[in-house]
Amino acid sequence: MLLLDEGTNRWFDKTLQFIVFKNGRAGLIAEHALIDATVVSRVLTDALALMASPQEPKEVTITNPEKLKFEIDGKMETYIADATAFYKKMIGEHHLHTNVFSDYGASDIKKMGFSPDAFVQMSIQYAYRKMTGHFGATYESV
Repeated sequence: MLLLDEGTNRWFDKTLQFIVFKNGRAGLIAEHALIDATVVSRVLTDALALMASPQEPKEVTITNPEKLKFEIDGKMETYIADATAFYKKMIGEHHLHTNVFSDYGASDIKKMGFSPDAFVQMSIQYAYRKMTGHFGATYESV
């Protein structure tokens, strides 16, 4: 939902974007070109602590919201149609499958004397090597 939603209901112009769905589930889109992952982690940790704190307000009422009106001419409609076609083609080329691994976790990896992050990174590189026969380009931030 966060990565490949319909593409018409949010802007992707922010470094951090929190998305909360009607059912209460939430997620975060982070473009970390401007900030490191540790900043995102700290923001999330603080946000979760505030949400769990009983003395913090759980609901904020927005009064007098102002609806934005856009004037869209024919040229802009063409740009929108082109962007929509491009987006549909792009998401049509993506395939996503997730697995939940629960055999062991970070504390078990630490007991083995490894950094959980390094363990996962090396596992990904090892799996890629086994699949392709060569090592792929790798980037892991500080």
